[in-house]
Amino acid sequence: GGKPMAQWGLDEGQGTSAYDIYDTASNALKGTLTNMSTTGTSTAWVTGKFGKGLLFDGTNDTIAVTDGVGSGMDITGAGSLSAWVKPTSVSGNKYIIDKVESTQYALLLSGANVKGYFGNSSCSGGTAKANEWSYVSVAWDGANIRCYLNGTEVAKTAYSTALTAQ
Repeated sequence: GGKPMAQWGLDEGQGTSAYDIYDTASNALKGTLTNMSTTGTSTAWVTGKFGKGLLFDGTNDTIAVTDGVGSGMDITGAGSLSAWVKPTSVSGNKYIIDKVESTQYALLLSGANVKGYFGNSSCSGGTAKANEWSYVSVAWDGANIRCYLNGTEVAKTAYSTALTAQ
């Protein structure tokens, strides 16, 4: 139970920051938009799945969140990552969430497949479609990594090694 460790709605509609909806007091997990046009009337801010959203160019647009040990961004024994996405193409790797893919966690589209990492292991499956909204997620219960597309499990990999906070 409990609330997520962080959640960015990406629905501000203007500006250069994305805010964690659970950290309204300190903004410690505020994200900084990089390489995006952020005037509020630009193509970066668009109509999203729910209200406003961001259009990433698939090349170099990012949101960077300052992270360190104790920041609240560490997953050591179980966790999940999820996002609504509407890719304009389903080729190449499109990272959605990434914290040191090889030792921590990541969620991406690898071609049309949902791919999720925890530690040095991953699952991959499903077929996302270009220009359609999809809910993608990866969950790790401490024993298995599971990838989901629109709520349906599409892949599972056994993995039980605890992660080290970074």
